Amino acid sequence: VTLIPTGLLSLLPLHAAWREDDGMPTGRRYVLDDLLVTYAPSARALQTARGRDARRPARLLAVENPDGSLPHADEAVQAALHYFADPIHLSGKRATHRAVEEGLRRADLAYFFTHGIARFDEPAQSGLLLADGLLTLADLYALRARTRWAVLAACESAVPGDLKLTEEVISLPTGLMQMGVPGVVGTQWTVLEISTAMLMSIFFDLWLGPQQLSAPQALRQAQIALRNGRVQEYFRQYHPEFRTMFPAGIADEFFKVATLKGVDFTHPFYWAGFIYVGI
Repeated sequence: VTLIPTGLLSLLPLHAAWREDDGMPTGRRYVLDDLLVTYAPSARALQTARGRDARRPARLLAVENPDGSLPHADEAVQAALHYFADPIHLSGKRATHRAVEEGLRRADLAYFFTHGIARFDEPAQSGLLLADGLLTLADLYALRARTRWAVLAACESAVPGDLKLTEEVISLPTGLMQMGVPGVVGTQWTVLEISTAMLMSIFFDLWLGPQQLSAPQALRQAQIALRNGRVQEYFRQYHPEFRTMFPAGIADEFFKVATLKGVDFTHPFYWAGFIYVGI
């Protein structure tokens, strides 16, 4: 099912609507347990996207931790780099506007693991943090690139900037679709870095690894794995790079600390913020 919510509805994780179900691990059955839910900014944008090339990506642009404040960014980005022979990897101060814009012209998958901000007062200034400032929605509208997929592992990267519009959502995914990108993963609120790193690792493995799920299906299954507490089990059993990606048992240690602090990964805060926008 494709949802096109506008106004205040566009702030809600509609795929995480639920009813009680004692047969589920969390005691709740969510919409995404029964349906593959994707989103679109408008019916017109969706129709336009259907005519674009949506083959699996062959070259990656990875933008990693431009300001150096995300300690687990390397593990999260390595999860994607693993699947590409000649990636464009812009880490730290190398992730400038010029380098990123050039990368968008050469790569067909853009993966940002950085900070994001949504501006309700100035929607065109919503953006993704680079080493020399924000890559804004206005910047994206002006770009033309060959990128076919975008994964925005950044806070508020799918939050609409103008809630008064009733016919279309204006957001970073909107700008990317305007630029020619038919499929975008983004977030609806401020997300936790370590859970995002784990979710992204599973997502890329399911999408680009042996199972070859579609991008929306891979995101859905990664969210279910995190929600149901199967992350450690998943990495140990299915991901050969678990110890490389999360050295010194960081996943085990984080879950131990999280438990002591009362963090409950079954809560939608940790997994429901990610949505897939487009075809």
